[in-house]
Amino acid sequence: MDSIKNIIIKYKKLILFLLSWLILCLISLEYDAPTNCISFNTNTYNIFTILILCGIYILLYKTSLEYKKSNTRLFVCSSVLAILFSIFYVFGELANTYYNTQLPIISKKLILYLVLQFVSYSIIFFGIITIINKWIYKKAHEVRKEELIVKKYFQDNKKSIFVVALIVFIVFMFYFLHFYPGIMQYDAIDSLNIITGKTNMTNHHPVLWTLLLGVFFEIGYNIFNNGNIGIAMYTIFQMIIVSFTISYTIYYMAKQKIDIKWRVLTLLFFILNPIICIQAVRVEKSVLFAAFTILVSLQIIELTLNTKEFLKSKKNIILFMIYVLLMCLLRNNGIYAIVLTFIIIAIVKRKYLGKICFVFLVPIILYFIIQGPIFNLFKVVPGEFKEALSIPIQQFARVAKYEGNNLSAEEKEQIERYCNMTIDEISEQYNPTVSDPIKSNFIEEYALNDKMGIIKLYLHFTVKYPKITLESLLFNTFGYYYPNSIEISGLGDYEKDSIWTLNQRIIDNEWYEMMQLNNHIDDDKTYSEKFKIQNKTIIENPIIDFLNRHINQKDIPVFSILVTGIGLYFWVLLFIMMYLIYSKEYEKLLGTLVTFFIWLTSFAGPIVELRYVLSLIMFTPIIISLPFLKTAEQDKEYIDKKSNN
Repeated sequence: MDSIKNIIIKYKKLILFLLSWLILCLISLEYDAPTNCISFNTNTYNIFTILILCGIYILLYKTSLEYKKSNTRLFVCSSVLAILFSIFYVFGELANTYYNTQLPIISKKLILYLVLQFVSYSIIFFGIITIINKWIYKKAHEVRKEELIVKKYFQDNKKSIFVVALIVFIVFMFYFLHFYPGIMQYDAIDSLNIITGKTNMTNHHPVLWTLLLGVFFEIGYNIFNNGNIGIAMYTIFQMIIVSFTISYTIYYMAKQKIDIKWRVLTLLFFILNPIICIQAVRVEKSVLFAAFTILVSLQIIELTLNTKEFLKSKKNIILFMIYVLLMCLLRNNGIYAIVLTFIIIAIVKRKYLGKICFVFLVPIILYFIIQGPIFNLFKVVPGEFKEALSIPIQQFARVAKYEGNNLSAEEKEQIERYCNMTIDEISEQYNPTVSDPIKSNFIEEYALNDKMGIIKLYLHFTVKYPKITLESLLFNTFGYYYPNSIEISGLGDYEKDSIWTLNQRIIDNEWYEMMQLNNHIDDDKTYSEKFKIQNKTIIENPIIDFLNRHINQKDIPVFSILVTGIGLYFWVLLFIMMYLIYSKEYEKLLGTLVTFFIWLTSFAGPIVELRYVLSLIMFTPIIISLPFLKTAEQDKEYIDKKSNN
């Protein structure tokens, strides 16, 4: 054994070079489904292939240096995360290639190809994760140097909050003036229909957001006879909330003594990221939801790191309850994230169980009172149960499309009963990445009265058609965990999307039939004409126009994936969570829970869309900062260490 070890040490560089070349060969493999063949990518005949080889070698060499001393914990944590990333990458690549058809038939060569890809990517990810883990650990535990230049507007004071918020707001104003009066998302039209009495009040789009939008719209429409003014007022209000949320994020980082360079980079991340700026002027419920999700998460970080001090403050408790209630009322999946987070925090912080229960349960109970008795009193139509059934709906639809001729009469009858469509209609309407075409016809009554029936049918088809079940789930969700996904919705040309939304004719809106008309439709106007809303650019901005066109195309190297890669941001979240496990800082993990559960519950949504996980993107600077935050005990140790030095 020692002789083998000595040989490896002696020829280490040669072995690493050969391993690097082998990995390069493995990641260059391609699989051709029609011929069931594995071959090398012809693009490897390229000078840049040599540079990639050098990069892999450097990565492996640096990784080997980290394991001169035994570090089992680092090895295990890095290995687990590398395996997860590899699984996400390999399956995501399959989905990206075959989402418009079917996965290749399972064969020995396909299995071999997937295994080789998995192994090669696991080694690469392992090296990257190890090096970054060690670097963060070193940086997080070193004594910080005093800041030579104190930036008074990036500190933990009230003046900083207002100044930074003003900077962010001014940047948002350029987008506002370009997209004036705001980018109209199609959900906003449904809410305006409710406000103007065309349809009944419903919680399909959260009532709180509908009422909030309605207040501003009614002021503009009724007082100024101009819907544009009302929408502009709402957009400015939303910009203010988002600006202060971003400013408070940077304020909290300053309060936690995060390096000023990272605080400045965080500000640049927010104001130079066109997605965040565009979302800030987009009339859509997810923007405010993301803002309050961030505020809740910051409060949870403070609650879990400095529990005793946090619970002593009535101000902290009241603000936390308000933020939690608003977050839950602004998007229907917020309550699931909060309840799951509460359960875990209550277990971890059981020493403070009574007070923890109080601060969480008060807003949770208020939420259910509002959603229950109060909504019933005002005859608010509940949100549709089928909105959470995209996973079984997509399975039923895919079974109908690809196995429709092989189904029994009973199986066909069950699918058609739930979907309210014939097998042929389902097959024609089915979209592998969007459940809406089938979900829109799904019978709500059957779903509510026969929940176990849906579960049993889903499990029945899972056993009978496991490949189709995997495909239905994979194709409808892979954008959430695969960084290279090209199937991310909500990234279109926002200006054209807004104009298209406003130019839809009222008489064509399916909601009138669905929501039981209060008034007869006696006109054939567009929404632009009806609500007196019209997009018009006040100040042309060629940079914004350029970014708006290219966001959906995802064709700007590096920039595009940094801006739109949902999967990339999820990988960052997973990496930090694994690092905190490696460094045994379990309490800091609690600060990631709300964001993680928002991401997780988005799986039940109809489509992979950026707005559903906007909070993940906006919270990423804080997620990256978590290893550098100090608990009360760590802060004391840090001060003692600093004084000794």
